[in-house]
Amino acid sequence: MKKQLSNAFNSLWGGLMTGMVIGAAALVPTLVNAQAESTVKASAQSELKGQSNKWADNTAAKPGDSLKYIINYQNVGSASQESVVIRAALPKELAIVPGTTMVYNESNKSGAKPDTDTLTSEQGIAIGKYGPGANAYVTFEATVAAADKLACGDNQIKMTGSVQPKDVAKTDVSAGVTVKRDCSAAATTPSTTQKPKSTTPTTPASDPSKGTTTTPQATTPAPAATPAAPASNTALPNTGAGDVVAIFAVAAIAGFFGHKLLMRRFAN
Repeated sequence: MKKQLSNAFNSLWGGLMTGMVIGAAALVPTLVNAQAESTVKASAQSELKGQSNKWADNTAAKPGDSLKYIINYQNVGSASQESVVIRAALPKELAIVPGTTMVYNESNKSGAKPDTDTLTSEQGIAIGKYGPGANAYVTFEATVAAADKLACGDNQIKMTGSVQPKDVAKTDVSAGVTVKRDCSAAATTPSTTQKPKSTTPTTPASDPSKGTTTTPQATTPAPAATPAAPASNTALPNTGAGDVVAIFAVAAIAGFFGHKLLMRRFAN
């Protein structure tokens, strides 16, 4: 019985030790990577071109504005870091200005242009070797797209980049810019503006024979003719003086003959 218990204990202990070894082996790369990542300090910011030390994590801009970007790097580890590479990726709303990339460090305090500007490519640019505590930064300019290439309202545009020394994990950085496009005016303004036709008569050339300039008079169009009122069904009698005399004469003759006829009937 004791032998069986001893064998069971040995098997259990052996399995436990094996598991601990395997777990430790799996944990070592993670610890190494975490230590490697902590040896690099990096950041990115932007500002409007022409400003001085107005760096911000997010900058307000307008369509077509020029921006300046900075990517900072520092070796915060205890060992030197070789072949430090900096990269920048721009969205379609941003376009890098060729020839504006500059590298600043202890050896180039006034800035130096890289031999080949591959900052926005996958290759990036190598900025050299840096000892513990040493730092450097890269600047470049970019242009915001025109208004017709942007959506209406606020456009959140982000530049993303990275810093990576040799044999050290990559450290990602980013800097944003907010570009507002106002579409209210464009929606109410017609695409082509047509000039209204002039209603003012043009002034004719001077009459050489008279030596004066004739100014035309504006003519007002005649109003539409008003329809005539329909004739009355009962016409008024003519009350002139001649007509009155004629009426009395006819009445007198008619009365004379009527009197004669009446007397003849009484005589019979």
